[in-house]
This record gives sequence, C-alpha cells and structure tokens, in this order.
Amino acid sequence: MRTIEEKLASLNATSVWYFAKQDTNFDNAFKAVQIVDELGQQWEDDGTTAWSTKAASKGLDSNHRILSVAQLLGLLTKNNPFGKSQYKSETPTPVYRAISRYAIGSPEYNALKTEQLLKLRMNAITDTKPESADYNIAPVLFTYEVFWRLKAKGVTEVSLGDFYTYVMTCKTHEEIDECVEHLLDPNRKETPYVANYKGDSRVVTLIQNNLNLIQFTATTVSIKSEFANYFGYFFNGAYTSFVNMMKFVVSDVQMYQTILTNPIGLAVNFLDTSAKIDIGVKRINLENKKSESYSLQQIHYGAPGTGKSHIVKKRTEGESVVRTTFHPDTDYSNFVGCYKPTTKEIEMRDVTGKVIVEHGQPVTENRIIYQFVEQAFLQAYIKSWKFYAEAEDGAAPKKQFLIIEEINRGNCAQIFGDLFQLLDRNDSGFSEYFIHADKDMQKHISNAFKDCLIKVSHKDTINSLYPKDDDVVAKVLSGEILLLPNNLYIWATMNTSDQSLFPIDSAFKRRWDWEYEPIKYKNTDWIINIQNNSYSWESFQREINKRVFAANNSEDKMLGDYFVNPADGIITEKMLLNKILFYLWNDVCKDGEGDIFRTSATDEISFSELHGNGGTDKLVAMMAYWGIPELDYRREENADTDTGTDTKKKLPKYSINGSEELYSTPKAVQYIIGDFAQSHQDMPVDKMISLWNEISERKNCLVESWTPSPNDNQTFATKRRTEIKWGDKSVWVINGWTEDLFNTFIKNVREKIGIVIKKVE
Repeated sequence: MRTIEEKLASLNATSVWYFAKQDTNFDNAFKAVQIVDELGQQWEDDGTTAWSTKAASKGLDSNHRILSVAQLLGLLTKNNPFGKSQYKSETPTPVYRAISRYAIGSPEYNALKTEQLLKLRMNAITDTKPESADYNIAPVLFTYEVFWRLKAKGVTEVSLGDFYTYVMTCKTHEEIDECVEHLLDPNRKETPYVANYKGDSRVVTLIQNNLNLIQFTATTVSIKSEFANYFGYFFNGAYTSFVNMMKFVVSDVQMYQTILTNPIGLAVNFLDTSAKIDIGVKRINLENKKSESYSLQQIHYGAPGTGKSHIVKKRTEGESVVRTTFHPDTDYSNFVGCYKPTTKEIEMRDVTGKVIVEHGQPVTENRIIYQFVEQAFLQAYIKSWKFYAEAEDGAAPKKQFLIIEEINRGNCAQIFGDLFQLLDRNDSGFSEYFIHADKDMQKHISNAFKDCLIKVSHKDTINSLYPKDDDVVAKVLSGEILLLPNNLYIWATMNTSDQSLFPIDSAFKRRWDWEYEPIKYKNTDWIINIQNNSYSWESFQREINKRVFAANNSEDKMLGDYFVNPADGIITEKMLLNKILFYLWNDVCKDGEGDIFRTSATDEISFSELHGNGGTDKLVAMMAYWGIPELDYRREENADTDTGTDTKKKLPKYSINGSEELYSTPKAVQYIIGDFAQSHQDMPVDKMISLWNEISERKNCLVESWTPSPNDNQTFATKRRTEIKWGDKSVWVINGWTEDLFNTFIKNVREKIGIVIKKVE
C-alpha cells in the first residue's frame, strides 16, 4: 500500500474523476431524449434546426450537447464508446422506454433514476478526454462504500479537499482499502491540485443535483442523515448483488453498456426518503425472476451455496434438460463428442463366412470397435433440432436446455473451440453465423437426423434468416453445418469464489446474460447444535459473512444459504467443524485474514485446536465471541420454574387468549397446535402439516416423523422436537424459535386462526 506521500506524488492536474462539462441534471437529460424521440425521422434529417423549438418548450438550452450526458446515463445509445457521437444515428434505450411510462418526479421514475445514477461509471462511455481512459469505477457506489467504511471507524464526514484528494483520484474499486486508510491517517495532506479539480470535475454536481444521498457543503462531504443507517441494507442486504455486479462489469465496455441501457429493476429510491426502504428492500426479489421470455445464454453466478443450481433446476422443471459439469480436465471432446473405443457383441463366423451355431444359437463375442460418442453439447443440439422436426406448422418447438455447472472450472476457450462462434445469436434466437462440422461429426449428425423433416413454415422462416445461403435447414440436417436453433437454451452456474481458476475473457462474457444470485438468509429455522447449546444458523451466517466481507471486501467467499444442507435443518457439531469451519480456515483465513478463529479479542486459535479434548468448549467460546445468542429452548426445563433469581437472562412468558397460565415460547406453540389438533380429529396428517408450516412460515415446523440424528449425542437432542398426538395420528413440532420467527407466528396465528398471544412482562 502506498504512503500518503507516494499517493500525492502520483497526482497531477488531471488525476481526478472527469465528467463532460454539460448540464448534469438527469431530468433535463431525460427531456432531451424526449425531444429526440418526439422528432423521430425529423431529428435524423435535420436535428440541429428541429431541436431549437422543442428545447425551448422544455426549458433546455439550444445546444443539444446535453445528449452526451443522456448517453452517459444510459438514456441514449452510444455506438462509438469513448469516441465522438453523431446524435442523429443514436436511439432511445430500453431504460428510457421504461422511465417514459412514469411522470417526472413520481416514485417509480425516481427509483429508475436512482438505479441509473448508481450504474454510472468513470471512465464514462461518453468520455473522450484521453486522461480519463484508465478510470474504471462506479463513483456513486465507490463514494457510498468509502463512507460506510469510515462510519464503522467513527468518521461521518471528510473535508472537501480530502474528498478530491483521496476519493476522486481512485481509478478502480480495488483502491478502496488504500483510500480509506489515507482518510483515517491523521497526517494526511491535501493535493495542491484541489483548486484544479473543483473547476474540472462535474461529478460533484452530478451527485448533488440528482441524489439525496450525499451531502456537500462548502467545506465537507458526508452521507445525508436520513441515509446514515442504511449502509447495512446496501452492502449486507438486498443490494449486495447489484454492487458486486457493477464491480464485475465496470471494466468490460460491452457488458457495461448492456447493463447501463437496460433496466434491472432495483426499485431503490434515493430521492424520496419516505419511499426509499419500502420500495428498495421490501420489493426487490432476485430469487425468482422467472419469466416466459427466457434468456438463451445465461450464467447464474454468486457465492458458494446461494442456490444457483437449485434455481436453475426449479426453472427448468418439466423441460428437456442435458446437464454437464466442467472441471480442469474438460476439453472439446468431453463436451462435444469424439470417437471412442467401445465393445459390441457380434456373431462369430467361420472361414467361409457362415455364422457359427451351437445348440441352435449363434455364437457371439464382444469385440472392441471405435464409434463416435456424442457428449452433452451434441446431445442437447440434436434434441433441440428434433423438437423442431416434431413441431407442427406454426407451433413453437419444445425447449431444450443445456446446463453447464461450474462453467469457470474449465478452460472455456479450449472446451468450446469453434463452437464459440455459434454463441452469437440473431434477433430470432438462431446463431448469427454457422460453422462447418468435421467429417466424423457430420456423419454422426446426419445419421441422427435421417428421419427428421422440418415443417415447411419453420423451414422457410429459418432459411429466410440466411438469404445468402441455399437451404440452411437442409445443411443442418445433413450435418454439414452446425447452427444453434432458438429453442436451445444454454445456462450455466459459476461460483465467484472460484473465479480465478480459469478466467473468462471479455469476448466470452459478453455473449451471455448474467444473473447474480445473492445471499438471502432464508433458512431462518435451521439450528446449529454444539453439545448442550443450540444457535440460529441465520444469526451465525450473518455474523460470519460480516467478518468474511471485512476480511476481503467481497461477497465471493461468504456462506450462502445452502452452503450446507442438513437433514431436518439441524447442523451438527461435526458438520460445523468439517464443512463450514474447515472451509473458512482454508479459503478465508489461510493467510491470517478475518476476525473469526478467536475465543476473545486477544486469544487466537487454530483449526486443529477445535478437535479433540476441549474442542467443543472452544467452539462454544467462539460463538460467544462472535455474539451469537443461544436459542430459547436451551433452558426449557427451567423455564416454567424460573424465579427470576437466576443470573442468566430470564425467558419471556406469554398468555394465550388472555389465559392466566403463562407459557414459554415452545410451550405456547405446542399448546396452540395441540389444542387445534384435538378439535380437528378428522384432519389428515398432510393437511395438518401444510397448514401449520404455512402459518409459521417454517417449512419444517411440523414433520410427520422424527428421531434425533444418530451422529448427535447431545444432551438436549430429544428436546428439539415434541410429539403432538390426536387420536391415532401424530406430528412433531420444532422447539427452536428465534424472536423474529415467533413474532411471525404470533401475527399469523392471530390473522388466520383468531388466537391472540400476548407477551407478559
């Protein structure tokens, strides 16, 4: 890390985020594109003249250079990145179309406006100033994260000079550690070029004029007070996916342009303070973005255990699927196909060529022969074209999915080879260009398609896409050429923590749509058991992830919701040690990073110390150091006789429909479900389970049968569930409840069953 002196020595009068010197007001840029849209062909024919009248009516300057700002904000296309633009050849973007549905200043308009400003990057695609060419950074996100980190250190504002010197001179997000360190250094100095920066950069006015997020005064910069407590939401909550996506695409021009000009639907509003959290946190849902219009080539990426494969599996249920997994030894032949030795049973013949017969049966033997064996790609490819042959005239063919797990664990350039060219799809979803198959593959494909006949309407439509070639469909069926049809979907998963295994180049990246799978903290009913102690998996997951993020400033190595998949939602001590902590020790803390393997602020421990005598006690001490509380039912035996003299925290008690008798959390649940069961003797077990799992919003609140895990020899193992009987039927109810889970139960049981539970102080 550079010293302050080294940092200052590297700066000059142009070492600062630069923005085109036009009007930075987003609303005015939007109005400018409205003019382009309204003028249509007239704008293309004589834009300069036609502009003046329209501009005046919208309160804009007669100079139409504000359109460069509209391009930077993703409202107007930019066909020549980093170069000068002929505005008449550019068109309004999908983002502009989305925003156009709403009135300027409406909550929906402001949500999309916020999204576009958060997407903004330096070097902006409209920048033509040479000095800006090596600035690849999202200034609003970067500034926000800087203040988030400073806030954790007790610093809420910096001087304007410091902001120009240490924030606005950063070129990539990787410089954030250095930036924060400098701002915390009491001996920091201000660059002599600050005066130049103030006059040269419009980034400050861009942020100040368009967002209520960051506060600028004549001398200081800070986060506005109404947003001061939202750092956790932004970086540890729903928007982590967006932040990481922008860091991922910011240096890839084509991918960035795609992200910039298409709405993502963050629904976060940093302009209307009354709506910002309601719109931002509660409405965003990145888990189930299923639509009828699937992306043909899509990569689901995120931290380990975020459910990428599960989501892909769920979205392709009932579809035809071919699945493969990449690994370091995967190559073209493993992915596409090749000649391989195989055995074939053949009839034996004598020297005259007659079949040898014994006991009335031909004599056979297994011989090794070579034949072409198709692999995942060809299997999916052949199936997709066969679905076209099966489709009736005018009817859409059945979808075919090729799923590639762990795509970045293989060398994609080597694996795809010349198939890479096929990934360019036209507007109809077919490959823009075809490739010629080799003789062996051609023979195999031709044989596979020997009975296929594409209906006339489909054949004519496909052939019309390639007017310079004769009967493309016939060439496909003969195996002469390879061409991806529009019913072949290629989806992949990628763990971002494995990204360095085989880096994926930009040319490959931009041929895919990318969907980030965030950590959702959804398994609120999972429990970690350590001897006589039980803890919430969600609490553990959140706390550990906070520490992992602090160690490497990335979500890549965080624990996803399904990092482990325990039976019955119970994470045993063995699973915690050998899967979770083993991963953290080897992948996160191997070089000493992370405040994780400690039992106190001064006592570090090694992974080996958690095994053998005293290991369990150290695990419990680690939980205490992390601040993860034990669950309510741990002291269940003492709960009903608690006199209040115990030095431990007294458990809360509840009345049910105004009852004088008071119940602990698990006893209240047991009583309510048990009483309901007795009054519904005829209810089937499955309906009972479904009803109460829905009311509790816990997928395993009730189960039909249960026994403690044989690997779990803990004292309270039998306390995790309680049997509820009615007649000759029974179910098992879980006893571990966090405060949030029980509050949800209280709300739902009142609304749906009419039972009132009140906490008694």
